[in-house]
Amino acid sequence: MVYKFAQDNDLGIFVIIETRVKEVNCKKIADGWKGWYMFENYQFAGNGRLWLMVREDLQVQILSKSAQFIHLLLNVPKGVGWIAVTFVYASNDMMERRLLWHDLQVVAGSMSHSWVLLGDFNAVKDIKEVKADGREIAMDQSMRDFADFMNSAELTDHTSIGCYYTWSNKRQEAMLKFGEKESAGPKPFKFFHFWTEHPKYMALVRRVWTEAQEGTPMEVLYKKLRSLKMHLKDFNRTKFGNVHTRINDLQSELAQVQATLLDSDCMPPELIKKEVDLRLEGVQEIKDEAINFYQGLLGKKDDCIGGISTSRLSSILKRKVPHSKHQMLMLPITDEEIKAALFSMGNDKSPRPDGYTAYFFKHAWQIVQKDFTNVVQHFFSSGKLRREVNSTIIALVPKKEKANCMRDFRPISCCNVVYKCISKVLANRLKEVLPDIISLNQTAFVQGRKISDNVLLAHELVRNYHRQGISPRCAIKIDLMKAFDSLSWEFILNSLEALDFPPCFLWWIKGCITSPYFSVAINGTLAGYFPGKRGVRQGDPISPYLFVIAMEVFSLTMDLAAAEGKVGYHPRCKSLRLTHLCFADDLLLFTNASKDSLVAILDVLNAFYHWSGLMLNSEKSEIFTGGISEDFVSDLVTCSGFKRGLLPVRYLGLPLVSGKLSSKNCEALTERIVERIKSWTVHRSVDPSSGKVSSNMQVGARSVGKSFASQKLREVLIKALMFPYIRYKVGSGKTVSFWYDTWLHVGPLIKYCYRGLQCFPSLREHATVSAVLVEGQWHWPRSSDPQATCIRDLATALESSNQDRVLWTPQKSGQFSIANAWQCLRSRGPKVEWGSAIWFDGHFPRSSFISWLSVHNKLATKDRLSKWGIQLASTECEFCSGHSSSFRCISPTVSLDLMHIVCTLLAAADFASGIWILRCADSFLMDWSFNGDQEWYFLPLQYLFILSKV
Repeated sequence: MVYKFAQDNDLGIFVIIETRVKEVNCKKIADGWKGWYMFENYQFAGNGRLWLMVREDLQVQILSKSAQFIHLLLNVPKGVGWIAVTFVYASNDMMERRLLWHDLQVVAGSMSHSWVLLGDFNAVKDIKEVKADGREIAMDQSMRDFADFMNSAELTDHTSIGCYYTWSNKRQEAMLKFGEKESAGPKPFKFFHFWTEHPKYMALVRRVWTEAQEGTPMEVLYKKLRSLKMHLKDFNRTKFGNVHTRINDLQSELAQVQATLLDSDCMPPELIKKEVDLRLEGVQEIKDEAINFYQGLLGKKDDCIGGISTSRLSSILKRKVPHSKHQMLMLPITDEEIKAALFSMGNDKSPRPDGYTAYFFKHAWQIVQKDFTNVVQHFFSSGKLRREVNSTIIALVPKKEKANCMRDFRPISCCNVVYKCISKVLANRLKEVLPDIISLNQTAFVQGRKISDNVLLAHELVRNYHRQGISPRCAIKIDLMKAFDSLSWEFILNSLEALDFPPCFLWWIKGCITSPYFSVAINGTLAGYFPGKRGVRQGDPISPYLFVIAMEVFSLTMDLAAAEGKVGYHPRCKSLRLTHLCFADDLLLFTNASKDSLVAILDVLNAFYHWSGLMLNSEKSEIFTGGISEDFVSDLVTCSGFKRGLLPVRYLGLPLVSGKLSSKNCEALTERIVERIKSWTVHRSVDPSSGKVSSNMQVGARSVGKSFASQKLREVLIKALMFPYIRYKVGSGKTVSFWYDTWLHVGPLIKYCYRGLQCFPSLREHATVSAVLVEGQWHWPRSSDPQATCIRDLATALESSNQDRVLWTPQKSGQFSIANAWQCLRSRGPKVEWGSAIWFDGHFPRSSFISWLSVHNKLATKDRLSKWGIQLASTECEFCSGHSSSFRCISPTVSLDLMHIVCTLLAAADFASGIWILRCADSFLMDWSFNGDQEWYFLPLQYLFILSKV
């Protein structure tokens, strides 16, 4: 059976694990495999845990064995060359697995080839690889050990297809295939930025651009771009030796490995499935499936949409565009506005259907400026776009790991630069109006509003859902099916008209969103070309703002249903008249957990679908309940068709929890952050011999500032504050800067040496300590500088090992901790006598913070609001009718009355008699005498808190 499997799949090398065959019988079995060699590890594991079978036409070198792995070099045919392969069968015992990770770490330290590990690791590296079935899973020590090993060895998961959960007993054999990829067809033209560095490039562009062309401004521009495209292809062949051919001819190990690991656009032919779960076996089948799917999604109208009249929308959308903003929306488009829109685009965005990036137009702006601005101005005068201007490439971005059907991909639209410039000009004007017409519970893409507003409010509203005896309530996380791609054009245009946008602005919007043509990118080639009939494009600058306007209709319809009593308010939302929070298509509804409310919500969602095309996806929507019985929860789930959700749940990327937020709740978030940080580093597994490629990308003290995100990172890293506390223990020396890092007790050598770099002239500025280490021994370059001898003497005590270590010097252990770093870096003020009266064990953070503000006279009292220029109906004090309403003007009588209220609320009325309240909050807190009872700790804080609210 195994032999047949190897033949059917054309295997050249494979491993059989957990054979449970005695060593005496092993040779008999091996003799039956004609044309194969067998290697095993009986000398380390008596039960023969690993049998390695190698076809006799392959070259292998066994390097090492243990009870848990066999490590070898394999010469892969078809020009791939020698690679390192380790077959693993890890123990079920965590302590034995730690020995495995240690042994493999030693292997990694000596690695000089591309390296792949295959086998059964009996561990997962993160919680995503655990099938939870609704249970809350925390990362355990076994996961951390495995993840730490992968990080330290600089390994990453290879892309794969098939079963995601690979640890069940119903195993699916894992295979790694080498071979040529099936050609997806000819690649479209793409503009390369390095062309601009050639001294003759600008002359070529200028010569082509001066050729006379006839037609409308759009026709003239695209005739010139097509002509330039042909010249650039010839320019590439003659001046750069045809880059495509040269790249294809490179046989170096670096090019081979990078092409395999970093080609993120590659879709294996067997990756995609049809909706009926039939595997597609060829590139052309995948192309046909993509065209059919997206033509059905974007190229056809939804027959179920009945629409809604402008007059009905006008009655729903009460807030209109202010007349003061009409003039701004209708102002003539200026050349400066066009240039600003173009130059705000990124240089390195993916090439568009015409092949040109924004960088091409920006770099040659002095030459192309007139034609480019004429095209944009022509649109704003005619309202029409030629097909080539509004052509769009759909780039497929996986929404989840192991995406294997078209629904698992997010279609990102790559629009031409000319169109994006037009759309960005409109978007810049439209976003100025949104704060006037969009409700406060929508925070996405509205100036002055933040995602944190929704997160914090949602967290407050679901707090204590786990408690017994609370009033009935529920939160519903709504999923809208293909939201951006399903939006009706008629609905958008009617909504804009109902909001009283100027007719010319509507005309421009209509010209943009109703004339797109689409092609789908498959493995770098384009498939199909069809017109769009609905949807707003993800990647079009104006789409987010139009989507927010569409969701405003839903928001106000929900609010109207609640005002009419059809939808009951959530117990914590009644005073706010809040029914939901919305961030683009992330929708979170709140209600009182009654069936009537749930039915009314479904009616609103159904009506909104028939108006707009945005359909509820019941299968992915979840309901979270509190204060109701299990039977009633089941009834609500049955009634709605929603899944029953369990807190915590991720909302806008952050955990939404009922109780206290814990580190366990944040593990998924921190894991994503760590994964993002790891993506900043070029792993040595790409090419361990390529120091030049990876040196500037290592996350270290001196090199982070030189990476692609240097400007932002410099603002965050506070280097000047951190570096005095960081010291390096040299191992290999590959990640430690010779000149700028502290690896000797004298500090950075660039400062220690008064002649700077001249101390060792042969060591360049970016040299690492490894430059003076050869096989673990110091090998110093020649130098006549007297300080060079001192440095050599200082370095003799260092020990060389495989890994460099970063030490946090304030800790004896050298381990970094945020708490210790905070203590080292924070500025310390004088200790105040009233501090312990505010900050004590068991304090209420909100009350303590209000009290702290009152001590510093920072509460928003009327006198301070008036100083800030805020217009108030009256500046008189509410208590004494004085002309100054300050927190410190409260009379003793009023203070005593308030203290009686506080004492009553805290069931400590007997404490109130004889209390004299001082006018200054700091004196009040300092003079307060604690008698040891718990109530006395809270009295002053509650008094100041209530006083601030009054």
